[in-house]
Amino acid sequence: MQSCRRDCNLGKANWHILGAGAIGCLYAEALRRAGCGVTLLLRAGAQPGPLRIERGAGCTELDLPCSWPGRSGAIDHLLVTTKAYDVYAAVAATAEALAPGANVVLMVNGMGLAQQLQTDYPDIALFCATTTEGAFRLGPRHIRHAG
Repeated sequence: MQSCRRDCNLGKANWHILGAGAIGCLYAEALRRAGCGVTLLLRAGAQPGPLRIERGAGCTELDLPCSWPGRSGAIDHLLVTTKAYDVYAAVAATAEALAPGANVVLMVNGMGLAQQLQTDYPDIALFCATTTEGAFRLGPRHIRHAG
């Protein structure tokens, strides 16, 4: 996250988040708090709307830009938080928008996904990540931070 903070202070980093479920929305809010630009990439048919994160007795509501894979414009930083079985198809749907050298972070359950993506998209910088954060979805883009 340190490099994101530095880039965001210069006004250069915009993160696209592929997978607007519990973890994707939680990290969208965290990146926005860090000063980064954030765009949620939604599934076909999903409607844009505000993002709500509940913590304890408080609630944060954000209006983030939303788009759909293939319609988002150039992507330099992509955080993938889809279900493991959707990762390859989801990244493939954004492939034309990925800038050469784009940073793609996989934060998904499952193994073997990174190797196939790196083989098929050798121009991206691919990273695998884990999280100890807990969250669950109460509704579309309405998340409860659980710990």
